[in-house]
Amino acid sequence: MSGEQQRKLAQGAKVYVGDNISTSADSSVELRFADQTCFALGPTSQMSVAQYRYKPSAADDVFETKVLRGVFRFFSGLIAKTRPQAVQINMPVATIGIRGTHVLGEVTATSATVALLEPEEPGKPTAIEVSSQYGSVVIDKPNYETVIPDAKSPPSPPGRVQIRRIDNLLRSIHTIRRINIPRPKPGYQR
Repeated sequence: MSGEQQRKLAQGAKVYVGDNISTSADSSVELRFADQTCFALGPTSQMSVAQYRYKPSAADDVFETKVLRGVFRFFSGLIAKTRPQAVQINMPVATIGIRGTHVLGEVTATSATVALLEPEEPGKPTAIEVSSQYGSVVIDKPNYETVIPDAKSPPSPPGRVQIRRIDNLLRSIHTIRRINIPRPKPGYQR
């Protein structure tokens, strides 16, 4: 938009409520929030931070985003663990309600595919509810997905997602280049 100020995010840059985050065709980004929520976007993706409020043990914590397009991966943080109803990922055709989990999705302006992946803590219960104005579905088995083919359809019943598809989507997100700075050995002087 013409009135918005754009800035490039560098490692450690702050992201604020109301910010729109976009990636180019050759970039990805991983956002880590104060409550340990992690949100990654693949190339040519766009999301906005609609609401975020977190203070340990606060009764009004909230985390709400809107994914407009692209591939995303979400690891729930402390807000989802203590107040799962306060976490929401909105998309153009549906909304994801979180119950403490690990989610992978692909979004266009007119469709979405959402998969529940293995939880980050083995043995922990995990589930998502994907809803549109035409219906909703609960996915409580890892490696199952739902498809919302258009804005006038309910989410499909959960179906097993092909591992190759998961691998391809994760690969697109993992193009994030990490820089490891070697640490000097103890006793080393410059």
